[in-house]
Amino acid sequence: MNYKEAQKKATEIDNNLTIGGNNFNRIVHVVHQDGSTMLFHYAHVEDYDTWWFVFTEHTGWHVFAKEDLEWLHQYNWRT
Repeated sequence: MNYKEAQKKATEIDNNLTIGGNNFNRIVHVVHQDGSTMLFHYAHVEDYDTWWFVFTEHTGWHVFAKEDLEWLHQYNWRT
């Protein structure tokens, strides 16, 4: 699956998520191989094939190739 196809799948999943529900109850910490980091609050993660999809209430969705990441960790902080 290429990046364009991954974006299309992320859009499909995003259209089915419910804002304000229990979907966005995590903090997601992404670390790239070069050491740069991203931290998403109020997030939801989907593991799909060779991709990570991170969906947020406030900044939309983000697609990451697993091979480009050092690691991705998620914290369940809101019940």
